[in-house]
Amino acid sequence: MKLPTKLGKEPLIDAVFELRFSSNTAASNILPGALFALLGQDGQGVSVEKLPLSQIPESVRRADPNLQFAPVVKLNWQCYALLISDGSIGVSCNMPYPGWLAFREAISKVVAAVAKVGIINSLDRYSAKYVDIVPIPDIQSQVQGLNLQLRIGDHELKSAVASVRIEVPRGAFLHLVSIQTGALVEIAGRPRIEGVVVDVDSVCKTPELQLSQFIDEMTIRLDDIHMENKAMFFECLTPNTVTALEPHYE
Repeated sequence: MKLPTKLGKEPLIDAVFELRFSSNTAASNILPGALFALLGQDGQGVSVEKLPLSQIPESVRRADPNLQFAPVVKLNWQCYALLISDGSIGVSCNMPYPGWLAFREAISKVVAAVAKVGIINSLDRYSAKYVDIVPIPDIQSQVQGLNLQLRIGDHELKSAVASVRIEVPRGAFLHLVSIQTGALVEIAGRPRIEGVVVDVDSVCKTPELQLSQFIDEMTIRLDDIHMENKAMFFECLTPNTVTALEPHYE
């Protein structure tokens, strides 16, 4: 399908790129200070915020698979938030979304800065996660606006609050798709949005990939995962729903 280059009614509420890696030391101990200096002029324009998980001892975090990649420290940098765990770094884009080219440039700068620190042995995976809420007021219209058919026993999903998660393997990527009807989202400075949430987390596993190789191929890899994520999102919607978002094509 032909994908829009822009939507007149932008449904995006969150965008995050994440690198997971193996290292000999907890990234949450090293990266905050290093990036504080590398991304600003002697740290100017960068602020550091410890998250609640930082109160849990490192030995406990690293022993629990559920905590290994949970953010411990947050760095606020320009219009982005860098989320650092013991084994990962995420680049989250503050809204309004500046567009893919600006987001890609920010990701590239962060990855290059991380490479200078030199703590990564190899990459385990990288991912791009986009969360959208499509504004549709009533539940029945939300269900009808999705390219989704769901039946449990004799019950077919037509007009009900539902939360669905499915893993969609496609080529080198695994798309973790979550859909929630009957959602209400409140964002500071914006009216409350009622509609259906479409969350697409696209993952590329890269066991033993060296960071230097990833950097050499970064533009292509980032563009590929962004395009795959975008295609998966639009496949979740009916043509009428896409039209309602006022798509623009080049």
